[in-house]
Amino acid sequence: MARIATHPYHDPYPVHVDRAIIGDSLRRGWQDFRARPSTGIFLIFVYPLTGLLLYAVAFHRDLLSILFPLASGFAIIGPLTAVGLYAISARREAGAADDLDGVRAMGALGDGPLGPVVRIGLVLLAIYAAWIGTAILIYRLTLGAYVPADFAALVERVVSTPEGWTLLVVGCGAGFVFALIALAVGAMSLPAVYDRGLSARMAIGLSIRTFAREPGTLLAWGAVVAVGLVVGSIPAFLGLLIILPWFGHATWHLYRRLAPPD
Repeated sequence: MARIATHPYHDPYPVHVDRAIIGDSLRRGWQDFRARPSTGIFLIFVYPLTGLLLYAVAFHRDLLSILFPLASGFAIIGPLTAVGLYAISARREAGAADDLDGVRAMGALGDGPLGPVVRIGLVLLAIYAAWIGTAILIYRLTLGAYVPADFAALVERVVSTPEGWTLLVVGCGAGFVFALIALAVGAMSLPAVYDRGLSARMAIGLSIRTFAREPGTLLAWGAVVAVGLVVGSIPAFLGLLIILPWFGHATWHLYRRLAPPD
């Protein structure tokens, strides 16, 4: 399957990007999702399924103490599930026939640089692993060897003790730092690999430069994604079957408007 060439840009490169671009990207992403909803759900199904698995592991293997870092940090590697969606959005943007099903979209990089996607994925996995390790260290330094009997007991311990509040504040601060790193690395790099055939190093460099150039816009986008993930996780992660493919398509349009030209 030939990859649709989408560069150079259809829209002039904006010198000053307004945050309203996020709304426009969400609108376009929603249109893409509505055009092929079954394909988007097929591609993203692994995400809520993995989330449920994380909860099952946490509740049955005494991992309640790191349940929140496991679930929240999993968003760090979430962009990997959206690669196939970029192919659909790119084809629709270029006016090509909208004939990709889920299997063909998953193989969108088959004729292109699959290696960079794997390497970027390994970088995101390393960030995720570092976040989990940091969260475990913070827990041990604050609540020590405390093992909660259930989730309610953990919440009560966190909100009713000074150590728990220290855990909450320091943990959220550390999580914010890791989220910033993941956003800078992953927001634009995977779309750039599909669109421009860049190496992993060049794609990550492009993503970081875009973040440095438009931090306000990308921070606002990160906040939208975070709220969407929380809303979509209730109940039982089922809302993610809509939120994730929608945001995956929207990420493509955000990249097309924000990333600097070659």
